[in-house]
Amino acid sequence: MLKQIKPDHLYFIIDIRESYAEKLFEVLKAGQIEKDDWPEGNITFRQWVHDTFGLEGLDYLESEKSSI
Repeated sequence: MLKQIKPDHLYFIIDIRESYAEKLFEVLKAGQIEKDDWPEGNITFRQWVHDTFGLEGLDYLESEKSSI
């Protein structure tokens, strides 16, 4: 979920290729659904990457898999 950065808030940034990125996505999605603030519906991490970053995002994910 893309959100505007708000003043007086602290944020952390995660590379979507990190091994834990998908797990964090699931935790964030569950928390936002609980708050009734997740308009994307029940989508997967890969679908979210595609919706957010397009094919470039999916290519980026795949490039990590090929270099392991």
